[in-house]
Amino acid sequence: MPPVTNYLLAQAEIEWRQGEPYSNRHQDIYWSRGASENSLSTSTSRLSTSRLSTSRLSTSRGAAIDEKLHVFAHQHSLEQRGRVADHFTIVETGFGFGINFLLTANQWLEMGHRGRLHYVAIENNPVKPEDLIRQLESMNLKFSDWLIAHYPLPFRTRFTFWLQDTIRLSLVFEDASSALVNLTGNIDAWFLDGFKPSSNSDLWNSKLYRQMMRLSKPGATLSTYTVSGAVRRELGYAGFKLEKVAGFGNKAEILIGSKPGAWVPSMDAKPRVAIIGAGIAGISCHRALQRRGIEARLIGSAEVPASSAIPALAIYPQLGLRPESRHQFSIAANAYVQHDNPQFTALPVEWRGTGPALSRMEKIAEQMPDTFMAAGAGSVTYARAGYTQVSASKEIEEQHIWKLNRKQNQWALLNNAGETVTKVDIVIVAAGMQSANLIEVPLSPVRGQALTVSLDRHIPQLLTGAITLIPLGGEKYLLGSTFQRDLLDEHARDADSAMLLGLLADQFPGVGVTVHAAHVGFRATTRDRLPIVGPIPDRGALLDHCLNNRSTAFAQYQPGLYACTGFGSHAATHTSLCAEYLASLICEEPLPLPHTQTRILAAERFQLRDSR
Repeated sequence: MPPVTNYLLAQAEIEWRQGEPYSNRHQDIYWSRGASENSLSTSTSRLSTSRLSTSRLSTSRGAAIDEKLHVFAHQHSLEQRGRVADHFTIVETGFGFGINFLLTANQWLEMGHRGRLHYVAIENNPVKPEDLIRQLESMNLKFSDWLIAHYPLPFRTRFTFWLQDTIRLSLVFEDASSALVNLTGNIDAWFLDGFKPSSNSDLWNSKLYRQMMRLSKPGATLSTYTVSGAVRRELGYAGFKLEKVAGFGNKAEILIGSKPGAWVPSMDAKPRVAIIGAGIAGISCHRALQRRGIEARLIGSAEVPASSAIPALAIYPQLGLRPESRHQFSIAANAYVQHDNPQFTALPVEWRGTGPALSRMEKIAEQMPDTFMAAGAGSVTYARAGYTQVSASKEIEEQHIWKLNRKQNQWALLNNAGETVTKVDIVIVAAGMQSANLIEVPLSPVRGQALTVSLDRHIPQLLTGAITLIPLGGEKYLLGSTFQRDLLDEHARDADSAMLLGLLADQFPGVGVTVHAAHVGFRATTRDRLPIVGPIPDRGALLDHCLNNRSTAFAQYQPGLYACTGFGSHAATHTSLCAEYLASLICEEPLPLPHTQTRILAAERFQLRDSR
């Protein structure tokens, strides 16, 4: 697959014909004009909570909703299957205006299902925000405002949002073929809602159908508007059982199908979990598991202060001149941590610099929409950014875990006296630099010192670059931070404080400063400056794999042992999405990260690279 050379996908060029959207790229309408325009059908009236107002809807838009419900949401026995599943996964090829998602989410909530709906939508030509607003405001569907507010810029990555605790939307802006290669399995239902096959071969081809078969559970269902002979033939060759059923309005027939075999609902295991590390990574993992009804023990020790010891941390993406997987991951993580996060404060981040560093940042900004990142005089501003104020969880158990022992299919957590603190099925090691004492991960410490100060003038922006300056309210600011490799001095150093104050004076000559407190924390970093997140490899199997230079992917891990560490200076930006990834992995849900991104976070990546 050729490398990606730009960050953004081309957006849909839509022509509005008699108030209805028409795709110039695909020379096709977004839904059928052959639908009945007499009135809203009884299928629409089932969504009483959706605020479908016949007084505000044109009959054609009402018919579009009826058609979507008939072809998609009503063809998959969501009421019966959703009632017995702890989590249920739908994949839609062709997100468009998000109408199928909104209708399905409303139906899921109206049915009162206790389980989680994972809705994965793949879109390679996203509609523009102004077109999305125009269409959804005219339809008045419940949660339209939510979708408009969370609709991301068209970056080539996978965005994850929770509509409610029982509904997660994964919006994949990518070509469908590569998106499915990068998707995890156990799909329950498929909504094939692309444009007509003759004009949209990216969504209608045999490679895609084979990937669908690979990802589907036995008994997984599919539905689509088209009954094209070529589509039926190729889906059949892929292994799906198909039949034509009554269509909607003037459309005589639609196509439904299933993967052979008996469908079995996805049920959550209820493992006993311990999270070692009570900083921002551990707290994020704890929150992600709680959302799934898993109560984990959060065990922490303040023996070596982590970066969370700094009371406020800036949040903005880590970008490069070319859109590598690490940068696509950071964009997605930056969006996720800002979503549904009461500890996040939105504020543009202004990066200031000079020389080659400034030139590089300006070149990055040139590739971005100004609403995301824009260059100024001697600075670059991240528009979608902010900060979080770090606070300790009340659920932390103060313990120093000295060792992990695997015995009788459980992990025993031992303290430094050799006593068993607890036995659990799953351990997540999220202890910053202390993680390397428990699992084999290559981490290096970077000491950071910051100051809480008051200033005699108001500085509204959040600054980063030579210094970081975060407004904490009133006259108070956090001023940071030093970067000192392999220095383990936990005490505040006067020389460091003086350096920070000098850099502040360079930026703001004559500013009056009162120092209230100094803070010291240690960032756990890796040599490629990416975190280590995921299962911990079986050491012997990894050594054998490396020595024999096997061409197959490595996939042998220690059961129930995971890492969430090594976040360096971007812990606040990256930990929330990484915690969501681990929780999804543990619960066998669709992952919020594609394989291209999970591989660059994997604990075994260093040994595999070195062996090559």
